[in-house]
Amino acid sequence: MGELCKFLSKPFRKVYQNKHLRRIYQNIEWPSIIGLSNFCMLGVVALDRGYSLYLFLVLVILGLGVAILAAYNGFRQKSFALLDRYEERFFERMGKKRKNAALFLLGQNPQGCADLEDILDFFQAPIAQKTIDQHLEDREVYSYFYHWIRLYWQAAKDYVDRYREDEPEAWQDLETLYHIVTDCAERDVEAGIKKGTRRERREEEITLTEEKIRRQLEQEAEWTNQLVHSEGTTQSTTGRPRQPER
Repeated sequence: MGELCKFLSKPFRKVYQNKHLRRIYQNIEWPSIIGLSNFCMLGVVALDRGYSLYLFLVLVILGLGVAILAAYNGFRQKSFALLDRYEERFFERMGKKRKNAALFLLGQNPQGCADLEDILDFFQAPIAQKTIDQHLEDREVYSYFYHWIRLYWQAAKDYVDRYREDEPEAWQDLETLYHIVTDCAERDVEAGIKKGTRRERREEEITLTEEKIRRQLEQEAEWTNQLVHSEGTTQSTTGRPRQPER
């Protein structure tokens, strides 16, 4: 009986593991289900009145297409709403932590390890977990946060390795997220080469040199220092670099 259940559940497991299908069924709402039902009922009525089976199939497929489109649009809207909220939190409310973490990684602030862990925790949860669970669009996470995920993960790698000596599972979802956004970057590079907008792939674009990490950490400390000093004033800033160094 157990083997039969496992066999019957296999197709459903494959569906669950497919990220595109998961995005759809996680975001199907009652209006879409009702709309699909209405299309199916219309098809049944058409059959009952002597119309061809093809019309029935067209109506069912049309209803299914509308439901899928509505679910995907719902996913996109929720993804953008969440990312906007996380962007505000990271760029407007975590300036002091980012400054302390950057100075810690530069060896200029021995007390900044707790702030570094808070930055890594922020990328771990909610962003990494939401991305892995298909509540956030991979490409949008890449667009919003790639510069900082790459910087903090590569700069903090030695710290993470030491931390994992006591807690081997620390920041595993963040590591997965780093590979997800790195894949997006690799695809962008390959697309640029194919289009002729760039000549070649340079490894330092993906894996930063020590010199680039140092420069970007110094920039991060400078930008966030400005952000910290502007808090409580009417000055508007997001804590983003105007031209993030790639």
